Amino acid sequence: MIWFIIAFMSILFLSFESLIDKLLVVNKEKSLDPLVASFFRNFAFFVIIAISGVLGVFGKMNFFATWIIFVLGAFWILNSLAYDFLLKNIEISRSSSITYIFPLLLLPLDILIFGEKFLPINVAGIFLLVLGSLTMSLSFSKGTLKNLFSWKVYLFLFIKFIILAFSLILFREYNILYGLNEVSFYFSVWIFVILTYLPIMFFKGKMRKIVKTASENKFLLKTFVSKSFDVGGSILSLIAITFTNMTKVEAVGSFFPLLVLIFAFIFQKLGFNLKENFSIKTTIQKIIGITLIIFGSIILIF
Repeated sequence: MIWFIIAFMSILFLSFESLIDKLLVVNKEKSLDPLVASFFRNFAFFVIIAISGVLGVFGKMNFFATWIIFVLGAFWILNSLAYDFLLKNIEISRSSSITYIFPLLLLPLDILIFGEKFLPINVAGIFLLVLGSLTMSLSFSKGTLKNLFSWKVYLFLFIKFIILAFSLILFREYNILYGLNEVSFYFSVWIFVILTYLPIMFFKGKMRKIVKTASENKFLLKTFVSKSFDVGGSILSLIAITFTNMTKVEAVGSFFPLLVLIFAFIFQKLGFNLKENFSIKTTIQKIIGITLIIFGSIILIF
């Protein structure tokens, strides 16, 4: 069960990353340029990965360049912009929950690509995850059932799924075939991520905004703190995949919305505004949705 411990530590780190990013977006909601913000997040991630690689924190770092890694790096900007959109427009507990439809979508990939075998009870667990995820996306008001999110939200979620699923598959394949480790994978991909951002930032005329945004309210420093948690969580997530299949690692992530909900409640009680709705009715709905997700995870894992 070492993979479970590693995967759980991963989501613990990532929950802190998400909460810090949400605070930064809420505090600079009107003035924060989405492209500049996503550039800073990726730049900070790259710098931390590079430093940890040089120091050997996560093992020896090598640059591994293939055309597929280039494509992943070039398209990662879409994932980053989707992340920023979800931070701005959805409560963090809901956005972290509805993404756990992913295990259902990863199931056929595990079966068809990696030849994994699942028992009927495992599949039942995945459907519970999906039911919980759907519960978090609906509003029960005046006897009617309403979807809380627009088509844009689901489009951005789909973009995130495609890119994240592709990155997990690519890492697992390269880890098996070439022994590529986690830090080398991220270092290689993020070189192309940054190389994609720079010309876009230049031609969009965003270079001056980089300096201005970095200095405002110590935005860059806070982003580095956030991405430190991101690096730790992302590395641990890839390590977990080397011990088991992708579906199970994603299923452990079902505890992520619970951690986010608990920490968001604590943060708001301490005076930090995360724009999280904790009315009795809404909180009960969130607890029901998260409970379904966790039960689905337990069934799937065990």
